[in-house]
Amino acid sequence: MPREQPKGPFCQSCSMPLEEANDFGTDAAGFRVNDYCRHCYSGGAFTEPQITMPAMIDRCVAIMAQRRIMSEPDARALLTRVMPTLKRWRVAGREVAAAAANPSQNATRGQRPSVRASIVARPKQRMKIVSPGRRMRSSA
Repeated sequence: MPREQPKGPFCQSCSMPLEEANDFGTDAAGFRVNDYCRHCYSGGAFTEPQITMPAMIDRCVAIMAQRRIMSEPDARALLTRVMPTLKRWRVAGREVAAAAANPSQNATRGQRPSVRASIVARPKQRMKIVSPGRRMRSSA
C-alpha cells in the first residue's frame, strides 16, 4: 500500500512533517515552536546553528533513504527543490543575495548584510483633532 502524503505543517529547516505534539521544537521556556521540529530546534536555538543547506540536504536524504521513505535520488531531487523555500534557508538566501547585489558596500563595512537594514522606516503621521469625534491628518 502506498504511503500517504503528509499534509503538514512541515519543519522550516529540514522539511520533516510535524504530525504529533512531540515532533515540534521548543523555545527557551520549553514551549512548543510551530516552525521547527525537535531535531532542528530545541531550547530556543537551532541544534546545529552552523549547518549549511547542502549539509542539511545530505543529512535528510540519508534519513529518508534509511527509513525507506523514498529512494536516495528521489529524496535529493525533492529536497533540492523544497529546501530553499523553507523559512530558515529563505532568510539566509536573502542575506546572501543582498551581499551579492552590493559587494562594495559590504566590503567597506566589513559586515554581513541584514534583511532588516533593507526595510525603510516610514515617518509617523500626526493626527489633528478638528472636532469632537473626527480627526484629520496633519501635513507635518
